[in-house]
Amino acid sequence: MAEEEKTEQATPKKRRDERQKGNVLQSRDITTAVFIFVIFFAFYLLVSYMYERISMSFVYYFQAGAQITDLGLSDATGLMRGWMFGILMIVLPLLLTAVFVNVAVTMFQTRMLFTTEKLKFKFSNLNPINGLKRMFSLRSVVELVKNLLKIIIIGVLVYTSINQTFHDLPRLFDMEVLAVLIYAGDRVFALVWKIALVFAAIAFLDYRYQRWDYEKKLRMTKHEVKQEYKQLEGDPLIKSHRRQEQLKISRARMMQDVTRADVVIRNPTHFSVALRYDENESSAPVLLAKGQDYVALKINEIAAAAGIPFVENAPLARGIYRQVELGQEILPEFYQAAAEVFAWLYRLNRRKIAQ
Repeated sequence: MAEEEKTEQATPKKRRDERQKGNVLQSRDITTAVFIFVIFFAFYLLVSYMYERISMSFVYYFQAGAQITDLGLSDATGLMRGWMFGILMIVLPLLLTAVFVNVAVTMFQTRMLFTTEKLKFKFSNLNPINGLKRMFSLRSVVELVKNLLKIIIIGVLVYTSINQTFHDLPRLFDMEVLAVLIYAGDRVFALVWKIALVFAAIAFLDYRYQRWDYEKKLRMTKHEVKQEYKQLEGDPLIKSHRRQEQLKISRARMMQDVTRADVVIRNPTHFSVALRYDENESSAPVLLAKGQDYVALKINEIAAAAGIPFVENAPLARGIYRQVELGQEILPEFYQAAAEVFAWLYRLNRRKIAQ
């Protein structure tokens, strides 16, 4: 039987499962591009500070080194350690920035994902056939083309920069050392800026490809979608959650119906039932709402706020609560007691009208 084609978009569950396995959308070229931009900008801000500190460090330690014949071995070792530590402190801000950028961009792309699934040993990685498939896959071709593109473009930029520098070389011999250093720095910064823009463009294209490839790998067959739906339908937790949601909706609707009732019969706090009778709609009173304990108290609160009268009749309230469903007429066995309630209600309404 031919393998079924994966034409369906990945479901939320499929995406969650793949994320737990460590399979997330990520472009290394975006990390590289952001790294180059940030380090370039940080170096641009720190270059004056680093130049001054390194110059002062070299002057100080070379002067001290000139007197090394007068120093003992331990003093000379301490001097070298101090010099190396001083250089490290100068470049440390740049190193910390580099580490932070790599971690921050990676965490941003993976949305703070941390998993050890990718570190687990898998025998499938030892299969030479799988290795050959990866070697000649579309992803490998794209990576090869992308790397060749980087090499060619960067090579052209470096060649152009060096060629222009050779044209300016005769003019540099008439310049002071500081001016030559400034010129060289400007050339390097211009080159790095162009390289950063190239990496940014490649990173954009790489992200589009990685997104397309990621979505393609997540695709599911129609059979897989159906099987997952069946699993979710059969999950007791999901069924329980669905029942709870349905119960909330039903209860909210029932509470709204309390305001349409003619009377509330209660016991006096454990059970409450709300009845409505309209001879044009039904042949007997209809149960609009019922509740026990907390729900009964809520029915009482809503009825009191709506000005609906109460009748204290424990047996009738308990009987209707247990034997009548919402939206149904009361049973014939409750007719006599209900008739007395509605007769009282009728007299109450007549007195109100007379007043």
